[in-house]
Amino acid sequence: MSVRRFHVLLFACCLTLGACLIGGPARAELSQDERKFLHEIYREQTRRDVGFFKVLAGLTNMVLSPDLSSAFLRTDDDEYGVSGVRFSSTKLPFYHTFKSEKHDWSIFAGLTLGYLNAAQDIDAPAVFNDQDERLAVNSRWKGYSGNVEAGLNYPLGLGFTVSPSLGFGLAQLRNSVDYLNAFGKNELAPIIDGVTANFYVDTLNYSAGLALAYDLALGPVDLQAKAKYSYVYTQAYDSTDEVQRFHEHTGVASGRLQLRGPTGLSPWGLPLGWELFTAQNWLPDIDKEVLGFTYYCEFGGALAVEIAKAGLPVRALKLGGSGLVGDGVSGWSLILGYSF
Repeated sequence: MSVRRFHVLLFACCLTLGACLIGGPARAELSQDERKFLHEIYREQTRRDVGFFKVLAGLTNMVLSPDLSSAFLRTDDDEYGVSGVRFSSTKLPFYHTFKSEKHDWSIFAGLTLGYLNAAQDIDAPAVFNDQDERLAVNSRWKGYSGNVEAGLNYPLGLGFTVSPSLGFGLAQLRNSVDYLNAFGKNELAPIIDGVTANFYVDTLNYSAGLALAYDLALGPVDLQAKAKYSYVYTQAYDSTDEVQRFHEHTGVASGRLQLRGPTGLSPWGLPLGWELFTAQNWLPDIDKEVLGFTYYCEFGGALAVEIAKAGLPVRALKLGGSGLVGDGVSGWSLILGYSF
């Protein structure tokens, strides 16, 4: 079951189902052939609905993109018995920069592992109110991804650096729907299961990015700014049903401004630093009706301890948090960072 756009399909399904069920005071039970017929109608409705594929592409971007940080988000659109969508995403990035004494430019490469959990509850009247039926379901999404990216850091002078990059990733989305009443279990499930409910889709994802960074030393404080745009082409190569096979072009734009400096403290002889930042993430090709939002801003801070002296492979550890707010979405993030 998708995040927002899917409700259009669901209620269209209820309308079609209601037309078959309403025949008098007593509701007749659909035969197996009638359910199969409605299932095929619903498949065709879904096949023509571009919004459904944009939902899949949007969710894939959220779990895959290294430019979207780990976060806990909730959309603000609780209405008509449909709850806001609750998103939880986790990203584990592993990046390394390869520098050369002969050149001022450097090469970077990295791997980002992603996990997404999204949930929404629906308890609303079905379209045909005279039958006193309700649409009562819980929809859950889980996503898993791995993305590799490599690129070039090329200094332009005056503190500016441009970084083109290419990426490739694999992602899987899994949807599970729990039907909470007899109407859902007996009449809705046979129509939508395997189409927009209780299905999986595996995707190949190709990306190209361009980033511009600026670095300025203000005494002991470092000012860093970065803007990046990534173009992503997503193609499904395996799924529960052929109706979920899609290909979409999407983009991710991000910006970040941060200040870093020393605290003057050295617990256990390890220098402790501070960081304040603001960031923005924008999905320019995703309509608000798809995920419930198109952008969100992040404001936060962290403390970082340099542990290189301890002889560990990790150079620094970072702990902090941030608040997030956007167009119809809000949330927070716990920052657990490291650098090599």
